[in-house]
Amino acid sequence: MRVGGFRVGRLLVSVFVAFVFWFLNAFNRTYTASLDFPIEFSYDEETVVVVDELPKEILLNISGAGWDILKTTSSLLSPPLLITIPSPSTRYLSSRSLFNTLY
Repeated sequence: MRVGGFRVGRLLVSVFVAFVFWFLNAFNRTYTASLDFPIEFSYDEETVVVVDELPKEILLNISGAGWDILKTTSSLLSPPLLITIPSPSTRYLSSRSLFNTLY
């Protein structure tokens, strides 16, 4: 079909192909994103009294290629991260102690 001397079908195909190339190129760049990730705590409820409400989610700042971030955000529908508190005397958890939980 021609409109004003242009073939509309070829124009639409060209625009679509250009969009696909732009999209693929944009996802090869490095991006930074902040994500809310669900979290649950596991502890002995008989020996531990929780004074304040525990957080239901944590804010993760991630940085990486667009494809990696896309994979991470698409897996956010996975179950919440379960963190086990080993004993009532635990006052904090370091990131090193959570490393095996996260990976």
